Amino acid sequence: MRTRIRVLLLIAGIACAAVAIAQAYPSRPIKFVVPFPPGGNLDFLARAIQPKFSVFLGATIVIDNPPPRTSRPNC
Repeated sequence: MRTRIRVLLLIAGIACAAVAIAQAYPSRPIKFVVPFPPGGNLDFLARAIQPKFSVFLGATIVIDNPPPRTSRPNC
C-alpha cells in the first residue's frame, strides 16, 4: 500500500514538473526595482545597463522607481 502511494506521488510530481517546464519564461516584463529617486546615480546606472541586460536575458525589463515608504500624500 505504501509503495503504491509513493508511486502515485512520484507520478504526480513528474506531471507537475512537466507543466512548469512547458511555460514560457518570463510571461511578463521583468521589473527592475531601483529603491532611490529617479535621476540619481543608481537610477542612471540601472538605465545604462538595462538594454544589455534585456538582450542577455531575452526579455523586456522595466525600470521601477517606487516612492519612499515614509512619504505621505500632500494634504
